[in-house]
Amino acid sequence: MNKRILILLILMGTAGCFEADQNDLGLKPQAVTKRDLYQRISMSGTVQTAKQQMVLAPYDGNIKKIYVEIGQKVIVNQPLVSIESNASLGSNYPLRSNFPGTVTQISVREGEFVRGKDQSTILVRLDDLSQLFIRAKVSEADYPKLKLGQKADISVQALPSLRLKGEVTQISLAPDGDGSNSWRRGNDSVEYPVELKIIEAPSELRPGMSAIVDAITGEKKDALSIPHEYVQRKGRGFTVETTKGDSIEVKMGLQTDQYLEVLNIPEGTMIKPVDFYGDLKQ
Repeated sequence: MNKRILILLILMGTAGCFEADQNDLGLKPQAVTKRDLYQRISMSGTVQTAKQQMVLAPYDGNIKKIYVEIGQKVIVNQPLVSIESNASLGSNYPLRSNFPGTVTQISVREGEFVRGKDQSTILVRLDDLSQLFIRAKVSEADYPKLKLGQKADISVQALPSLRLKGEVTQISLAPDGDGSNSWRRGNDSVEYPVELKIIEAPSELRPGMSAIVDAITGEKKDALSIPHEYVQRKGRGFTVETTKGDSIEVKMGLQTDQYLEVLNIPEGTMIKPVDFYGDLKQ
């Protein structure tokens, strides 16, 4: 019986030590470890084409003939659609393509009446699908981090299995808006237009698809780092506490959403997690 009690006490003591090494969130001490760090900013955007032709009716009339179909590739000056004018029968010369591309939309039928110069009715839409890019918006908080030539990871909502690569090619110097001051604080948000080229765009990609862009604004290979939950603010600086009870002021390098680089702590140093609840109780 005494032997069993002794074993039980040892086990309880071990459990107590195990729990003492954890914080209230269940985090355990963690070693300073080398990781590849990537600092990113996220933006939402849409897939766009560099060239696009929206064919409108130049005058009132009925659709005489549609020469193309959706998905068809056309060359320059190829007939797309013709309209017979009600004012002058026989005026049904065809409207033609301005550049080589693909027919992506036809919104009328032969015989249908259309209003001249009606912006709401696009007879035929033509896109150059060989030149796709992303048009996105970056917040003013992240704007200073964004630079031309930075690489980006792109995910498309309609094609979740695809992971695309991109590159920042254009950053606007003025915020998005209509030229007035209404953009400044109308919805308490200022955003700047950004364009990114898509590297090796897949054939399934279509204009107008929604995309999430993660632009890589900083990276470092084999950086000594720890999770944010192990670093505590102290005054104007930041500190960590080792499992040996030492408090170290941290010299920080690159920071990501999960980790931060530590410049003055050796690899393998065991760091205790911050006791957030303990701080609140105090």
